[in-house]
Amino acid sequence: MKYHFFTIHAKAPDAEQEALNAFCRQYRVLAVDKQFVALGDNSFWSICVTAIDGEEKPNHAANKRTAIDYREVLNEQDFAVYAELRNLRKTLAIRWYLRICPLNVCSMAKTNCPLIR
Repeated sequence: MKYHFFTIHAKAPDAEQEALNAFCRQYRVLAVDKQFVALGDNSFWSICVTAIDGEEKPNHAANKRTAIDYREVLNEQDFAVYAELRNLRKTLAIRWYLRICPLNVCSMAKTNCPLIR
């Protein structure tokens, strides 16, 4: 864990503000402490940023999982079991939703929703 200090002048904050924003985009920030120092024309923000030492933000695009086509991965018998369990899970989720949200049942019935048949 490291502390990084920034000073952002109140009258012309653009350059220092961009440096702070770039730092926060790049590193994992744990905490930010800021204090305004009132010195008339020389007023500024004093900012202390606590970041994890040497650890950059993770790239979320690289962590995305790819979709798996279970028809290709499983044999026919296993896929049939998988499909049956998937349909059971979907049915149970719909029933739970309808029990929790009874007002939705009325609106679904009016629109002839196939989920409540």
